Amino acid sequence: MSAESVSRWARRHVAVGALFLLAWQLAALGGAPRRTAVALGLYGFVLHTVAGKGYALVPSYFDRSLAVCRTHRSSPFRCSPPGPAASPFRGSPRHRRFSGRRGRLLGARCSRFAGALLWTVRDNLIGRETGTGDANADRRRVDRFANAFVPMVLAYLLAGAYETVAAAAGLPSVTGNGFAGASHFLAAGVGALLVFAVGFRLLPRFLVSHPPPALV
Repeated sequence: MSAESVSRWARRHVAVGALFLLAWQLAALGGAPRRTAVALGLYGFVLHTVAGKGYALVPSYFDRSLAVCRTHRSSPFRCSPPGPAASPFRGSPRHRRFSGRRGRLLGARCSRFAGALLWTVRDNLIGRETGTGDANADRRRVDRFANAFVPMVLAYLLAGAYETVAAAAGLPSVTGNGFAGASHFLAAGVGALLVFAVGFRLLPRFLVSHPPPALV
């Protein structure tokens, strides 16, 4: 997989996320329903950014190259959560059919994204190999600690995707809270945990410092 191609498409995903961030803020200023704000902010801004940075950073942090062709060219989150943006029509038969289709599509795209990354790191799942250069050999312990959280992020992504599909299509729910449960999986489990994992690796470099050994 060409590193240049992956980097180019990763930047495009992040740019789309930035557009969703703008749309989210405009919707908030315009008094849009809360469900619409979640659709734009979480499924739009946060998860498009996760997709871009996931394709760009996870393989290199695990000392691998993206193994699955063309997955990075299609955003797994291109469809918003089924229904929130169309909340005025919620409950109608047509809306339920539309939500079910979009929910299944979202689940398939999330599975494709998570599957591509898991297949890429399949022989290094806990991140023992970090791609850390010899100049930063003293940071490998921290990098391994950060890598260990990435499979958890992907597990939360799959759980959040399933919960979204379940809420849209009337399937058994993991949390019993529908889209609210899905948003917790995706916001805390994916967004916040990935920020922690990447930040734990990058911030010490940016600050030219080392975390206390007791923390890792």
